[in-house]
Amino acid sequence: MKKLCLSIFFIFVLTLIPTHSNATSSIRTSVFSDLSIANYYYEVLYSLHLKEVIEGEIDENGHILISPNLEVTRAEAAYMLYQLLGMSPGNETHYSDVKSSDWYADAVSAISERQIMIGYPDGSFKPNDPLTRAHMAKIITKSFGYNIPTTISNNFTDVNETYKGFVEALYANGITTGVTTTKYEPNLYIPRKQMAAFLMRAYDNVPGNEFNDYEVMNTINESIRKVRNLLIQGLENSYPNQNEEVIKKDLQLLATNPYYSRAVEGYIASCYFCDGANVPRDLDFGLLFNLKNLSATSIILESASPRSEFHYGVRTTVELIKNENNWKIRNINSQSLTNIPLSMNIADALDYIPYRLAVDYKITTNTIRHIGKESKTGHELFKVNEEHIIGFDIRDGYLVIQ
Repeated sequence: MKKLCLSIFFIFVLTLIPTHSNATSSIRTSVFSDLSIANYYYEVLYSLHLKEVIEGEIDENGHILISPNLEVTRAEAAYMLYQLLGMSPGNETHYSDVKSSDWYADAVSAISERQIMIGYPDGSFKPNDPLTRAHMAKIITKSFGYNIPTTISNNFTDVNETYKGFVEALYANGITTGVTTTKYEPNLYIPRKQMAAFLMRAYDNVPGNEFNDYEVMNTINESIRKVRNLLIQGLENSYPNQNEEVIKKDLQLLATNPYYSRAVEGYIASCYFCDGANVPRDLDFGLLFNLKNLSATSIILESASPRSEFHYGVRTTVELIKNENNWKIRNINSQSLTNIPLSMNIADALDYIPYRLAVDYKITTNTIRHIGKESKTGHELFKVNEEHIIGFDIRDGYLVIQ
């Protein structure tokens, strides 16, 4: 199964949260309680939050705190790059201050193995140390494969020889302009908002045909979430008198025809209290991952969402196109898994069920085995950890703990 992240079920927290805009006529508002939608850094933090590259915290009122001015640590920087670029974990690290149970352990192992960030001579990684602007230049240059300029222009007079080439690489690729025309301030610690800006400037220039599977999944679900949040926020603000012109203006930033017209039509016909604006759902890439096209400016992927007690299972083909560095939804077509069932087998189910149990039920699977079929429902039966009996329908992904 492809490398999956919890983002594909990142639905319920964001479903009822509005999205972003700088337009005064927009129905969108900030998803963060501590960052205005008019803030220069809002867009990049919003995108990276949806990709689960930069996490937020939920306060006692259920609001998201993104902490834009919080200084980024070495562990957080490693995690951001690991998530954004869809890296696989490296071999287990042996740093004295990084335990395998730490939330950033996989990221540190991946980053270290690629020589993007390494530890110190004393055997430590110092995960909680804040990241400087000089170190940021080095790890972004290495992560995105920028060439060090053969001729150093000395645009910035305050950068020493150790980091000058890395800073010049960012400058040459349009990632930084410095604090002033001659000062880079390499020793300043970098806050989340600035790290987000640097990362997104670099990532926006990556063509789609260089994406790995994880990046494809994250790009698709980020696009879907932005549209879903927009449509639901529109209904929250204006149901039953949906504002068609405002939603059209907002949606043009996120979608193009033929999906754009269908989404507008569905929004106008929706009832906020009954059908949730006909909003698109996150996909479950573990059920089906059929990449039909991947080019610099186009992604077409067939995936699926499982049947549950609340939803019919559907097979979905999503098409994105890149326009002016923005990925937009061009088409979403769904068909019922009742009509076109999945082609899963027992081996597929054995691979997929532990993932679903971890995401939906917080159950860690130590052992799993197939024990037969339930005659009444046709569900395949599995025993997990010699404790739980799991019924699973290989035709539509329906899972139940019996």
